Amino acid sequence: MAKEEAVQSNPFPGLRPFDYEQHDLFFGREEQVGFLLQRLEENRFLTVLGQSGSGKSSLIRAGMLPQLHAGQLAGAGDVWEMAIFHPGRSAIDSMTEAFRKAGLAEAAGVQELKQSAGGLTEAARMAGIGTGRNLLIVVDQFEELFRLQEGDDAGQEGADLFVRQLLNAAEQRELPIYVALTMRAEFIGHCNAFSGLTEMINEADYLIPRMSREQLRAAIEKPVAAYRATIDAELTECLLAEIGDETGQLPVVQHALMRTWDYWQTHRREGESLEIGHYEAVGTIHGALSLHAEEVFGELPDDEARQIAEVAFKCLASDLEGLEGGRQPTTLGEIAAVAGVEREKAGNVIDHFRRPGCWFLTPPPDIELEGDTVVDIAHETLVRLWERAQTWIEEEEQSARLYLRLASTAALYQEGRAGLYQDPDLELALEWGRQHRPTVAWGQRYDPAFERAMTFLEHSRKDRDFQLAKKEERVRKQLRRTRFFALMGGGASLVFLLFLLFALNLYFAAEESKKEAIDQKERAETERQNAERQRQIAV
Repeated sequence: MAKEEAVQSNPFPGLRPFDYEQHDLFFGREEQVGFLLQRLEENRFLTVLGQSGSGKSSLIRAGMLPQLHAGQLAGAGDVWEMAIFHPGRSAIDSMTEAFRKAGLAEAAGVQELKQSAGGLTEAARMAGIGTGRNLLIVVDQFEELFRLQEGDDAGQEGADLFVRQLLNAAEQRELPIYVALTMRAEFIGHCNAFSGLTEMINEADYLIPRMSREQLRAAIEKPVAAYRATIDAELTECLLAEIGDETGQLPVVQHALMRTWDYWQTHRREGESLEIGHYEAVGTIHGALSLHAEEVFGELPDDEARQIAEVAFKCLASDLEGLEGGRQPTTLGEIAAVAGVEREKAGNVIDHFRRPGCWFLTPPPDIELEGDTVVDIAHETLVRLWERAQTWIEEEEQSARLYLRLASTAALYQEGRAGLYQDPDLELALEWGRQHRPTVAWGQRYDPAFERAMTFLEHSRKDRDFQLAKKEERVRKQLRRTRFFALMGGGASLVFLLFLLFALNLYFAAEESKKEAIDQKERAETERQNAERQRQIAV
């Protein structure tokens, strides 16, 4: 590979699995691929089991498939048709679409896929399988069959038919049909729901072992060497120490190496290796993912797009129901409905998080998004290590729990077994409604009776307001009575005061008259005495 070409690409896939085209960069798993081929040859059926992040999809896509095309499956030749898909919401529909993409979907064959337990075998026959051509059915993330299928009878019947088709195709020997599944190990118990599936898995399972230190070293160093670059031994040893025994760390390591490579390409000096300084600059395996996610989030054009992103990750990552892995793959149409926006706007945000060099969400960017396209998180370590996503999930779970309490109380109220909401619960619920503005689509993800719950909340609010209005009216009446009596009391006091003033006036007038009479009497006496003296003098 020329140096100029190396600058344009990256030997590490990040969070997404290695795909077929990257098989020349897939190192450290050669021995494991050999075991897969052995199981497939012996049984025509293979289940690859492992914990999240152990490399199940990569092992099939970049490990086993190229070996099949190279003729490494004994007695099978090198001509292979492959239908590769995830079960999604409808496994049979997903398989039918995979047949179409592989050019195998004759009209009659597609109809067979939807009708009978032998439909897969018959569809393969009609597509010419058996005349020097092998067919491999790869069902990646088989656990979606338990997590995403519709819960009604039709959904269960469709899942049963799908499993019977896989088992029948693998058991028959008339046509060279092979079946390979990848599944997270913690879902193995769910297989008992399908007759014969557990028995088949027990005969042909492969539990991915922990990679040895040397295998991990090859997975780190050889892709760099394939791009005619070098990696400093100190960085390799640092990565090996940080991985430790945690095989599930592989996607995080791949992402950190992808970011380290990008940083090195931009900042390297002539002849410089990938060094620990480049690795630390992007945040190491502990911080690179959160820093990258925050960078991508910050590139969204406006508040509406950021709000849609928040809603999308809350839909995809909430673990309220205790689902293994804390992931809830959701259709684009449902995300748009929960966000209350047009599907195109939601799709633009999803595209932003699944673009090349990012790969935070699936499906891959080459798949056009439709309303029924299932969107998923590329790996749950994204939401575990991205601090903003953790905050979103905590908020979502608190919101959902409050809504579920509301919905439960509304159901009891309808049955006459509970009363209306009262404060403080009522005010908390009202504040939740004002802040989160829940949509019908959001509520129905947790409890289908969304409208009943919101009607109950509104009825509770109106009852509280009515009771408050009655109380306020009683207070107003009491105030009016108090004012009346106060006025009456004030009027009586005024009359009393007037009478008092009048009486005082009369009193003072009487006193004045009395004084005047006394004065007049005294003057009269004085005049009499004077007159008496004058008379005596005259005599």
